[in-house]
Amino acid sequence: MKNIVKMIAILMVASAASFAADLVNRCNANNSDGSIGMPMQSCSIENVSVYTLVVNGNNFEMDTFQSVEYNGKTFLLRLYVTNAKPEYNAVMALAQNALATRSQMNIIYKNPAVGPVYTDVLNNVNCSVNYNNDGTPAYMHCPIQAISIPSQL
Repeated sequence: MKNIVKMIAILMVASAASFAADLVNRCNANNSDGSIGMPMQSCSIENVSVYTLVVNGNNFEMDTFQSVEYNGKTFLLRLYVTNAKPEYNAVMALAQNALATRSQMNIIYKNPAVGPVYTDVLNNVNCSVNYNNDGTPAYMHCPIQAISIPSQL
């Protein structure tokens, strides 16, 4: 039984690693790096296929299983949109559609390295950090600016 559990764990890690190999994550700071369609002061993740969707009160969130460094601490990257934003339903529907059809997504989000980063404030404009009860870093929440499901041929 232990061997079966080990094999499943190895397959899960290999599967996640194969998804990560195709993932493209790049950011623009105050100037464009030539990334078409990505605004300045934004980041994009292309080919996202491994993620978790979370509806948390008035927020729709997406765990990306990537980490972000901020002030010498490592946070997990969690993208979000609140229901105060008019695009809330559209973003949620596209993400759920991608999950249901096992499609990859491309996401543009606020670059946490540019502009202020708040603590425990989700305002659809800036990134925000939060901490676990023991004071260790938990998540870097960054607002989703655009989301798309690229066509599959």
